[in-house]
Amino acid sequence: MEEDTSELAEFRQQWREELLQRNVTSRSMSREEKATELFLKGVACERRGTHYEALHFYRQAIQLVPDIESRLSGKQHLLSDTGLQNGSEAQTLGDDEDEASLWSDQTLVAPSQSLLTDGGIGELTANVSSLSLQKKFVRCRPMRQQKMVHVSALPEEILIYIFRWVVSCDLHMRSLEVVSMVCRSFYSCARDPELWRLACIKTWGPAAAIEMNSGVSWRQFYISQPHLLFDGVYISQTSYVRAGEPSLDEFYRPFHTVEYFRYLRFYADGQVVYLNTPDAPINCVHRLRNKASAVSLGVQTGHYTLTGDKLSVEVKQPQQSSESMSRYRHRGQQIQQNVRNFHLDLQVRNVGCRRCAKLVWQFYSCHTTDRTSGQVVVTDFPLNQVKPFFFSRVKSFTSHTSGILH
Repeated sequence: MEEDTSELAEFRQQWREELLQRNVTSRSMSREEKATELFLKGVACERRGTHYEALHFYRQAIQLVPDIESRLSGKQHLLSDTGLQNGSEAQTLGDDEDEASLWSDQTLVAPSQSLLTDGGIGELTANVSSLSLQKKFVRCRPMRQQKMVHVSALPEEILIYIFRWVVSCDLHMRSLEVVSMVCRSFYSCARDPELWRLACIKTWGPAAAIEMNSGVSWRQFYISQPHLLFDGVYISQTSYVRAGEPSLDEFYRPFHTVEYFRYLRFYADGQVVYLNTPDAPINCVHRLRNKASAVSLGVQTGHYTLTGDKLSVEVKQPQQSSESMSRYRHRGQQIQQNVRNFHLDLQVRNVGCRRCAKLVWQFYSCHTTDRTSGQVVVTDFPLNQVKPFFFSRVKSFTSHTSGILH
């Protein structure tokens, strides 16, 4: 019993001496030495392919000594030797070896060449953003043990197929960006070039492959080019003052404020619905979710074409039913309805940081066709009283879809 107590006391004394020695060593270490150690750990992590951990160490080193990179520029031998000697230590800083083999060696530049240039961290960020996925990719991990199969067990191809349903044939690109914020693997799959290539082709047709520059990714091309947003409606609110009927004694004359709304709902298949109504958005926007429910509002349906930032819309006024026209029909007389088509020329613009969220009027006309003679009368409307369209997102538009992105 006494021997055990003496051994325990000896162990405690040795343990205290080691802690004291570590504290003295850590206090004596200067800021530059700490920054150097952190920077070298970042180099080792970058060589292993764990770039997120590398950025973490680089950031800590720069916070201690902002010019640590320039100070180590003349110590390339230190970087090369330390990176090889601390290989086992770097393995404990990242994930397992399967994730370390994620990134392609061809896309990385040697740390002694890439980090010690004038670009610094900016060049490292550019290298990370240009990395390409191979057979293995960074997987998310469950936070706790569970009986059900975790989503991390799915292969990359299945996740990308699910993301094609997230985007859907209605091109809900914002939903894809929201899903990419879940974890690192979702972020990687959401940046898959095939997803954005299909979205570009569905938006601009096969000509998108010709217009895209070789040095630009499909995602950058989609974001930079003017396009329409499909997860909401474009709303134009117009108000004006109209004079009312004067009183009998002409003592006063009332004035009325007239307010109405124009709604444009675009679909990815090239169709559009146009509604002109005094109802506020909260009362009618939810009924524009699909074309079937929008017809009950008496909307005008048509199609659109987008060329650059020029948007051309043509809608047709709905015909009145035969029952509603029967009271205007005399015995033995047929009433011929004229066909009216409205042409809207708009320009797609940005509103601050919101891209493609504004449509500015360029031309507005009505083409009336007489069914008996076939004569077409064109009426141009002035644009001094019409207001531009502003996009408003509607959450219910992305709650369901009719097909996958293809």
